[in-house]
Amino acid sequence: YIRPNTMKAIYSIDNSLCLGGNYYATSTMKDTLCGLVHAFVAPDFLTVSEQMETRYLLRQLVTFYFLGLVQQKRDDEDPAWDHLPELRPGVRPNEHNRINSMDAVEDLFAVCTLAIFSNVLNPLSYQHPKYQAGVDLTDEQLQEMVTFDRNAMSFQERAACAYSRGLAYKLLEWFAS
Repeated sequence: YIRPNTMKAIYSIDNSLCLGGNYYATSTMKDTLCGLVHAFVAPDFLTVSEQMETRYLLRQLVTFYFLGLVQQKRDDEDPAWDHLPELRPGVRPNEHNRINSMDAVEDLFAVCTLAIFSNVLNPLSYQHPKYQAGVDLTDEQLQEMVTFDRNAMSFQERAACAYSRGLAYKLLEWFAS
């Protein structure tokens, strides 16, 4: 595994399948944000474009930040909380939290940005529910998309995006207070 948004090249003299994966760490969220924006803007240029599972994982990460920072629902026995950046003023860093730094703040803002713009960064937001590759949309279908905000995202996915967006706004309010 390599850090998010790291340039790489794949070269093979024979036909090959490449297997890799992504990881999400609270300390690399600003790089993750840049990488996901690149994957959205230029999906055909990259070796890996965004997968649907990514959105679910990022929504879970927003919930993790919200529960730990805003609601203070931390279980000291759970090692997962060690990955939550310490952002409260006056708290000294120790072995259980990251240094209170600008990097931690940027990573928090990146998580919030991903949640707030989750619909915008989802290619399904720009497709009609009856979209077929290579087939132009009718004028009626285009009008439905504009007038009724119809797209290929399911109701459940849109509701999940709205919920995560709300958590992100609450995180930003918490930070500003």
